[in-house]
Amino acid sequence: MARAIEWIQRAAPAALLFAAHGAFAQWHGSAYGRIQGFEVTHINNFAFRVSLEGSPTLCIAGHRWAYLDGNGTNYKVFVATLLAAKAREASVTLYTVHDASGQNYCRIEHVSTD
Repeated sequence: MARAIEWIQRAAPAALLFAAHGAFAQWHGSAYGRIQGFEVTHINNFAFRVSLEGSPTLCIAGHRWAYLDGNGTNYKVFVATLLAAKAREASVTLYTVHDASGQNYCRIEHVSTD
């Protein structure tokens, strides 16, 4: 019982912070799978594009690829994480939002790996 209380005391602040942020509510899609491949292009042209094996839909707009914004503050960490996942053949979950391009392309906002 004491361990359960200790765990709750440790986890509660992080859970409240995460819930207050509302991160889940802002995502327009998510997909889980192994990375099929990448496309790399100019920084302002959907710089680093990712597709998953089996080509699942990556956001509600129906696109089967998602991208990282090359101007993003954590761009290098995202790219390194995705490259490492591909090299390890690990599965990832990509959480995406629609961008402002008018095409509703899927911009990667969050990544988790196995």
